[in-house]
Amino acid sequence: MDPADVITELKKAGFCEVWHKTSFECFKSAPNGRMQRVLVEISDAGPDAGKNRYSVSWTPEEGKPTTGNPAGSIKDALSIAHLKFTGKNKTFLP
Repeated sequence: MDPADVITELKKAGFCEVWHKTSFECFKSAPNGRMQRVLVEISDAGPDAGKNRYSVSWTPEEGKPTTGNPAGSIKDALSIAHLKFTGKNKTFLP
């Protein structure tokens, strides 16, 4: 069954909010040359959520985990995520 269909069925069953979560293990090069592992989780509230359909959370190997604001597309959700990586006195954004 498609995740959007499952979301619809769960809402019919009485749940007011339902999110399908997909996670990715990613690596990003820091300005100091080190590679940092980042767990990226994309939450999908289904097509009925419109401009609030997707949300992105990041858990960097070094730095603080964070969640971005919801957006209507994955591209927009990724672009507004509030992620900072740290390492050896350097900070950078994705």
